[in-house]
Amino acid sequence: MKLERLFGILLILLTEKRVSANYLANYFEVSKRTIYRDIESIELAGIPIITYSGRDGGIELVNNCKIDSHLFGEKEKELIIDSLKLRKTLFEDRSTDLLIKKIEKISDEDIYKQLSKSIDILKFSIIRDEMEIDTKNKLKLLKEAIDEKRIVRFRYTNYYGETILRQVEPLLIRLNNGFWYFNGFCKFRNDFRVFKLTRIRALEITEKTFIPKHENDNNLTYIADYKNCDVVILKFHRAELGKLYDYFTEAEFIEINTESVTVKFKYYHDYNLINFILGFGSSVKIIEPEYLKEKFLGEVEKILKKIKN
Repeated sequence: MKLERLFGILLILLTEKRVSANYLANYFEVSKRTIYRDIESIELAGIPIITYSGRDGGIELVNNCKIDSHLFGEKEKELIIDSLKLRKTLFEDRSTDLLIKKIEKISDEDIYKQLSKSIDILKFSIIRDEMEIDTKNKLKLLKEAIDEKRIVRFRYTNYYGETILRQVEPLLIRLNNGFWYFNGFCKFRNDFRVFKLTRIRALEITEKTFIPKHENDNNLTYIADYKNCDVVILKFHRAELGKLYDYFTEAEFIEINTESVTVKFKYYHDYNLINFILGFGSSVKIIEPEYLKEKFLGEVEKILKKIKN
């Protein structure tokens, strides 16, 4: 957190004529003493800072250290702002507001009004709003734990419904197939594991720190065993075409006519295809493979049995 604060102070000094220690302390919600220590750290890094006492006193950089308004092109500024907005949406990171303000100050006012109109993020996954809020809170905690290299503790329920208390060294956050996961070294399993955020409960950051273990990236990747797959062909009612565009690429549509839509795609066994098919009810027919038809019928029979009981 100190490093981010130092960078934030430097950005303010690069774009402001002069600021007071009180202003910086209030902005970063720390004491004036902490701000003065931060200023000393910046000076030790070789960045020239001048401090003035008195009523109009304050802290500023020497003139030749100010940011040139042409340091970034307008397209570069737009790219930076879009990236910052994405980070802010995902992690509710207050420091991004500071960076956006700095870009505003080094931009032409008329041009700045036109910046960052191309991307607007409303929702970053396909889950319910309530779950999205919960997931965002977990993302914020995990990002903090990764930055500070602190172990997290939580209850985790796996695919088969087993719940185990875990302590994990978090390493990486990933968005995949509309859901968030994080990779880390699990102390319980003594190995690298991937955890789905929606299956995590009672997440908390501990005081224990760790030195990140560097492992082959193959151990950190998830989500599907790409060799463990089959080719699936499904036929849907023509009325489902709009929905199907949410799930399949143009190349996976092998026939579209006035009555039906047929798709052909690779099915990875890590995904629950039966639930997907059930979601279309009587509007879908399994063409192949044969074992999938049998599996689907078996699931339908279980559902009917529960309804009758």
